[in-house]
Amino acid sequence: MRSGWLLDVYAASAGVTVWWLDKRSGQRRPFRHQFTPTFYVAGRPKLLRAAWRFLRQRPEKLHLSRQTRRELFQGTIDLLAVGVSNPTHLQPVAFSVRRRYPQLTLYNVDVPLPLRYGATYDLFPLCYARLKVEGEQIVEVVPSENRWHLKPSAPPLRTLLVEPEGAARADGYIAF
Repeated sequence: MRSGWLLDVYAASAGVTVWWLDKRSGQRRPFRHQFTPTFYVAGRPKLLRAAWRFLRQRPEKLHLSRQTRRELFQGTIDLLAVGVSNPTHLQPVAFSVRRRYPQLTLYNVDVPLPLRYGATYDLFPLCYARLKVEGEQIVEVVPSENRWHLKPSAPPLRTLLVEPEGAARADGYIAF
């Protein structure tokens, strides 16, 4: 297993690209990780069924299921769970549902992808973790520390100082 620090997470066509700072080499490395973010749709059963049929006809690869979750103010409610295989399609799919069925309530659409990923795998920015990798694909992620550690391990970061050439003017701009 490799070990290192989580630097960044962003959407890719097949899951997410995760940037790690490798402990051994000190190099920044991108790895792919299959990740299917999910949003939820709530409403009257007849409308949920119509949304289900609408989503089944979409070209994106979606995972549709019925789930029961606890809502803060309404108690237990039935939901349509919509998992999106390609995270870059999550927003367009959700907005198409919202446009077509404005009476439905959508949950978790506005949660940023890095936050979703971190919550799923119990990771956070600059988290020290172990990775099991096959080629460029992450198979398993195991955090080595949690967000409540008072003294988390510090990655060996470098700084770059950029200074412009020229004289500063009174208005704060640089004259070349």
